Amino acid sequence: MKSNFQLLVAAISLLLSTAAFGQSGLVSSGGNGTGAGGKISFSIGQVLDQSSNSATKSISEGVQQPFEIQISTGVKLGNLPFEVSVFPNPSSSEIQILRSSDQYQSAQASFYDLSGHLLLQQEMTESTTKINLQPFPAGIYTLRISLKYYGEQTFQVVKQ
Repeated sequence: MKSNFQLLVAAISLLLSTAAFGQSGLVSSGGNGTGAGGKISFSIGQVLDQSSNSATKSISEGVQQPFEIQISTGVKLGNLPFEVSVFPNPSSSEIQILRSSDQYQSAQASFYDLSGHLLLQQEMTESTTKINLQPFPAGIYTLRISLKYYGEQTFQVVKQ
């Protein structure tokens, strides 16, 4: 009798565990996408179900992977005593930084890659400062204009 009960419990446990893996998820959103490289179907709000890897592709089905898009065209921290504009943006060769006043000689331009590595630092001694982008590969960079004791302004620069 005891072995029949243990066999019944084992059978029910096995049945429940296989049924748990076969459930479909209730998702909050999803859709289909088509492009030159192929097709994709996606869902939002589903837990990890399966992962597939090959030499050229990696797919994690059903995973919410955070992706943040941040556009920073002139974030100010503090109160710079002058206005700053950066142009042309995007650019393939150089950008110009224009200040509304050259009264403050100690302003500094710092140029960073997206990893936060400082690539270039230069004093801004005139109302117009040029930064040569040719040594850098195409990508998105951060330009920080700072003035000691006053604050800074940050720009996203696109190098084509």
